[in-house]
Amino acid sequence: MDTNDEAKKEVKEESAEWTLSASEALYGFIGWLTSMENPIVFSSRHSAATPAELVDEFLKENKIEEPREGWNNHFTFPRTRPIRLMKISPSLDREDKIFD
Repeated sequence: MDTNDEAKKEVKEESAEWTLSASEALYGFIGWLTSMENPIVFSSRHSAATPAELVDEFLKENKIEEPREGWNNHFTFPRTRPIRLMKISPSLDREDKIFD
């Protein structure tokens, strides 16, 4: 086995033990999206199906756990930009509020 093969094996073994933090996963996901040849549009006026499929694909590729029950009740949106929130589950009651 040459040095290059040994290095690849070492990286592969290290990756098997590595677990991404939430921030690492977010930066990795954005890095993947911004490296795509065709643009992907995200906004309150577009379907969430494509972004959701991309998230699912990224999660599976990186062996990241599926979201837990009630995950949508445990985060907040930054209020630095105007947003229109749409219901993402029946338990979320923040529909169509715009923050300035």
